[in-house]
Amino acid sequence: MDKRLKNIISRLEIFETEIKDNDIRLKKLQYAWEIGRDACQYKKETGTPINEIGRECGIMESTMQRFVRFYQFYPKGYKESISGKPLMWGHYMAVMYVRDQKERDWYLKEAALNEWSTHEIRRRVRNNFYESAAEASQASSSVNGQTLSAVEQQLYTYAAKVLKVVDGDTLNVEVDVGFSMRYETKLRLRGINCAERGTKKGEAAKKFVEDELLGKTLSHYDTESLSSASDSSGLEVQCPSALVSQCPGIVIRSYKSEKYGRFLADVWYLKGETNSEAILKNGKLLNQVLLDKGYAQKVE
Repeated sequence: MDKRLKNIISRLEIFETEIKDNDIRLKKLQYAWEIGRDACQYKKETGTPINEIGRECGIMESTMQRFVRFYQFYPKGYKESISGKPLMWGHYMAVMYVRDQKERDWYLKEAALNEWSTHEIRRRVRNNFYESAAEASQASSSVNGQTLSAVEQQLYTYAAKVLKVVDGDTLNVEVDVGFSMRYETKLRLRGINCAERGTKKGEAAKKFVEDELLGKTLSHYDTESLSSASDSSGLEVQCPSALVSQCPGIVIRSYKSEKYGRFLADVWYLKGETNSEAILKNGKLLNQVLLDKGYAQKVE
């Protein structure tokens, strides 16, 4: 057997070893890269397909392809850590099929700094978290010159779940007030006004908010699928308890209630993200988005 194939087989043994310390973690990365390098060189010199190389070394083709892809993405070397935060083989595997280098590097950096698990990275990749965060990070350029101003008032910021989009500027939400306590209420988006339901513009605004906040997760549930209720908080329709865990997460910053008893609030969201800190850091302000898209008018 060729010496390079023997080296590949000997290096594979490290992947059967439990990660007990930093040295083994670094060995896994090193051996993965070297296996990919040797396989690529062997293929180039002998013309042997990667799947054949995998069979000769006793591993599945998909596993060998990961090593090869790792080397091809980082032929000059890979990063062992970012800002002192270690990178694991699982981090690299989770972004293995992200083709754009800039996007791949962004996921690795965020994963290291925020200590995302492999599962969390893959979920964010599936939900195009990079594109959503990139859009949110760009300065908002209003098409109609309307920009919401800050309010000098004591503010309260909470994580919440969207139960229902009542209309373009009104939501039914479940607010997490801490200590495992949740509160269902109706809120109105601060500083804007959308056209009323039943009008063409009003229905367009409502649909836009549903698509932005609910996407394909719960937007297919209509009022017939939800249980009607009425209480002192003004909640007209609430999501069944079995579905609340699936409701998209948002972050709200509440202000004093308006004349109809609804709280005024700024609402941040980020498609594919459930972590409230990430939403607040990278998310879009729904109030401003509605202004920018022409679905709302600014009100004082």
